[in-house]
Amino acid sequence: MFILLLVSVLIYGASSTMIPNQYINDWGISSRLTQPSCVDIPENLTLCHGIGYTQMRLPNLLDHDTMAEVSQQSSSWVPLFNLKCHSDTQLFLCSLFSPVCLDRPIYPCRSLCEAVKNGCESRMRAYGFPWPDMVRCDKFPVDNDMCISVQANTNAGKFNLYVSNNIS
Repeated sequence: MFILLLVSVLIYGASSTMIPNQYINDWGISSRLTQPSCVDIPENLTLCHGIGYTQMRLPNLLDHDTMAEVSQQSSSWVPLFNLKCHSDTQLFLCSLFSPVCLDRPIYPCRSLCEAVKNGCESRMRAYGFPWPDMVRCDKFPVDNDMCISVQANTNAGKFNLYVSNNIS
């Protein structure tokens, strides 16, 4: 009964904690049966350890339920970060693999995805990898919703969030 109530609140609830329905459908959040929890970002999560916050949300925004799964899946993205193809690559990837632990998920803005994609896609293709469908930029909120925006040329270590009064 509690799970049904939780799903109902997520889908039909009102207030600024509401997740936009478009993102519930795109990310499959409505099928989630486990309550999100905050866990420390371990040192062996090399992609995101030291990103600027110490706790992450599980399940993450890529639907990984365990830290073992997060570590295994994120390790394949370390080479992209090491290419230094865009200064916000780590921020973008960590916003998905180890999202900051808040009351509601905060997605990367579409502009952040597009900036990283524009900076990195040609380098990825040079190594035989297309831009993955799992991080399709049209899945992310536009910059007038609450989301993590491009940080290049801004204060290092601080997130810019775009906030709209209409995020439901």
